[in-house]
Amino acid sequence: MSTFARHARTAAAFAVVVAVVMLDVSASSATDATPNADPPITTFSDPGHHLRRPRDIVAGPDGNLWFTADRDRLGRITPQGEMTTFETHGQVRYPSAMISGPDGALWFATQDNLIGRITTTGAITTVSARGTTADPPIALAAGPDGNVWYVTIENVFGRVTPAGEVTFAGSKGGEDFNFPTSITAGPDGNLWFTTFASRLGRMTPSGEITMFDGSQAGVALPAHIVAGPDGNLWFTNAGNDSVGRITPSGDITTYAGSAAGVKEPGALTVGSDHSLWFTNVNNRIGRITTAGEITTYAVGRGRTRGLFGITSGPVGNIWFTSNADGRVGYLRASDGHVT
Repeated sequence: MSTFARHARTAAAFAVVVAVVMLDVSASSATDATPNADPPITTFSDPGHHLRRPRDIVAGPDGNLWFTADRDRLGRITPQGEMTTFETHGQVRYPSAMISGPDGALWFATQDNLIGRITTTGAITTVSARGTTADPPIALAAGPDGNVWYVTIENVFGRVTPAGEVTFAGSKGGEDFNFPTSITAGPDGNLWFTTFASRLGRMTPSGEITMFDGSQAGVALPAHIVAGPDGNLWFTNAGNDSVGRITPSGDITTYAGSAAGVKEPGALTVGSDHSLWFTNVNNRIGRITTAGEITTYAVGRGRTRGLFGITSGPVGNIWFTSNADGRVGYLRASDGHVT
């Protein structure tokens, strides 16, 4: 099972309690920065030992990187490596699916069927999604309408306004739709998503859903989808070690990557070099150009194990979480080349 698939099975939700809680902060300087070779990477651990199993990571509106972790924690790391973890005292359990929201805050899901929001100063609010679904949201996206959208493992779509109002947006059933794994805003003003049924979907902001069968194009267990720099949607294909592309009109192409070292690819991000970067279960970070050229880089030496989340950070660095050993790191990328 891919890293992203494991993440999907434990992902969390959005919530209706409007309780603003100032978090206890445990700040620590990343004195444990470790440069590794081939390619050059730098990783950081939390000297206070508060960080366990970091998962999603996103670039925040404040110029820092934000991430989720076990032990009910959220984290922030500066581009220089100063790490801060936020203790939520059980009000947030197993946060996941973090995104940078449309309102200048970070949003995430929890195992308790809550949707959470944390400001860049550390204030948290939660709202409940239980009025729209009995199951935790599995993935979130900043929608084209200025709201946060979510999808659950039971195929329910919903949205949350920045003010915390939760509304049901739609659902989809049948054999062509099973276990959604990721959702993103597309270049066409719609929401796009992946499912473990080897299908991809498009939903309008009004809730109209269209499914695209990718089985003939080699789609198998698609894990993560993002809007690409070329006006198309790109996704990782965990079931057959490849990366795929779908146009807004629904044409699907997959690019085999096993020969280049792709293995059950998971999280995906757009880099400053206008390529797509992704994690693999074999501790390799992959890069695919919009022309379909794939390269992977070994980053599993030393203390980096269990690559999970990935995002493009300041000055073009590609940041990632190392889930198995509680570390956050980056590799330097410039003009599409690791330097």
